[in-house]
Amino acid sequence: MVLDVEGHVEPELLTRHIASALQKHPCLMAGFRVSIPLGRPYWSAPDSDSSTALAAAKSVHSFHDLRKDPDWEFRSNRLYPMGTVPQWNLRKGPQIRLEQYALPDNRTRFIFRWPHFLMDADGAQWFLLQVSRCGTSEEYPEAISPDGETVDVLSSRSFIDRIKLFRRGFAAQKTGNGAEPSRLFEMPAQPLAEHEVIHRNYSVDQTIHMQEAAKQSTPSGPALYARYTAACILRAVDRLFQENAKKSGGYAITMPLRVAISQHDARLFAKRPIPGNYLVTPVLRGSRDRLNNMHELGDDILKQFQEYLSQEIDMAQWAMMWAASSLHEWFYKLIFKLPLDIGDCASGFSYYGEIAEPVRNFGGATVLNLWGGGPTTTPPALNPVFSKFETRLNMTMTYDKQVINEKLAQRYVDLIEEHLFDSPVLDEAIRL
Repeated sequence: MVLDVEGHVEPELLTRHIASALQKHPCLMAGFRVSIPLGRPYWSAPDSDSSTALAAAKSVHSFHDLRKDPDWEFRSNRLYPMGTVPQWNLRKGPQIRLEQYALPDNRTRFIFRWPHFLMDADGAQWFLLQVSRCGTSEEYPEAISPDGETVDVLSSRSFIDRIKLFRRGFAAQKTGNGAEPSRLFEMPAQPLAEHEVIHRNYSVDQTIHMQEAAKQSTPSGPALYARYTAACILRAVDRLFQENAKKSGGYAITMPLRVAISQHDARLFAKRPIPGNYLVTPVLRGSRDRLNNMHELGDDILKQFQEYLSQEIDMAQWAMMWAASSLHEWFYKLIFKLPLDIGDCASGFSYYGEIAEPVRNFGGATVLNLWGGGPTTTPPALNPVFSKFETRLNMTMTYDKQVINEKLAQRYVDLIEEHLFDSPVLDEAIRL
């Protein structure tokens, strides 16, 4: 996640603020241990005294001055996927990194990195908000709770219900459209060896145009803009495959969203802990015979979305994670030695917005933009992530350089933008 700000933040002061936030959330300093009798991994958090938190903050925070670097723009763009800090050992902790890059023209870029199993984009924003408030009268955001147990989404389900949900989730993993996996490339020997990023920040007018297009061509319902964007991505994927002489009867993409808990359990999320990833991943499919009609495609996506929720596939996926938490350590090692991919998906996809108390100031500097993305598995090796900051939209395309070249990734971005901003005007169904 990237914060682009106007102004300079004193590195020493920021390190102290990070230490203060870590002291309130010691699990962010935690590492992994393995239970000898059970062979299961577990979290091990250090003492949350001030000296431990300060030492952890110094390993978390790094400062790099590019104000006199003639190639600062090129370097700052390259820093997002690569960074300049050494790889850190997640087994030992801490689990987060915050890189600070001083740029010319009184600008600063912060790059916040964390493993996705630790927390979702909301949790990351809450942490950055708390760091920004350290030393002020509003130090602790109202919508987060002190560290403790993460929210137990299955708290109201019996053991038998959890087993049933697990079996349903396992069956749903095998359900597809019967088509061959949609891939633009041959599988590499070492997936996800290196990735690259293309970032776009769209104007207010472009964002409004996209929102109006979504209202015109997409059925009303939950996650309207995300569903419209998903439809545009499916159409862009089809164009990309056709241009590269790859035939497919349809395509699948992922669309992560927060698990939909029942009203009975809603109190659990009234205040959330910063750690915890509450995302599940429905797979949306678009057949080629519907891609040319935005209305039909939008209806179909809404039905898939509703079916996913009505059949509690989100809870079923969560039950699979619950079952996985009881596995022996050697099984995890085996899993991560195997090739990982998202089924037959042709592309990743994600869309997230700002938290209830958005980050507008960081260390005394005005936040100009907040955006982010992340790599996906290979395949699909392409992962466009959309994020909203104030009234503007961002897109971050992350791709695996080993199998996707820059020209192909740039073409995919261009096709997404073409459909995102222009397709409602050109679509035959809309004109009629």
